[in-house]
Amino acid sequence: MTDEVRKGELLAVYGELLSRPDLEQAEGLRGGLRLLGSCWIPGNLHDRGEYAALVTGDGQVLGELLEVVDPDVFSELDWFQAYDRGREAEPEYERRRISLIEPEVVAWVYVYTLDPDAHLRVESGDWRGHLADRLRLR
Repeated sequence: MTDEVRKGELLAVYGELLSRPDLEQAEGLRGGLRLLGSCWIPGNLHDRGEYAALVTGDGQVLGELLEVVDPDVFSELDWFQAYDRGREAEPEYERRRISLIEPEVVAWVYVYTLDPDAHLRVESGDWRGHLADRLRLR
């Protein structure tokens, strides 16, 4: 299986890469992508403190579906997601092609590869909602 990304393919995001006007770094990373709308990704979402981690599982995670306009953006995205091969002995994320729940399409998704058991599972699968709840509890 190749990890080469082609123009017109899809990327599903669920954490830091969700469209947020207050996060300039992620917005810059999204330059080669076009927002198509919301999606549901199979798996379980975990709170890693500063960022979200999606692992395989029987849950569903709310995300955004993006169309790849410029595949070159993945050199930066892979680095941002610590998927840059060779950068770390055990990368935190692996970019995989996954069949989404809704819409029924195949998209690239960054999947967390380490053990998330010690970290909070986000039962709702909604990272934005979870962050809002976390702020209210402070």
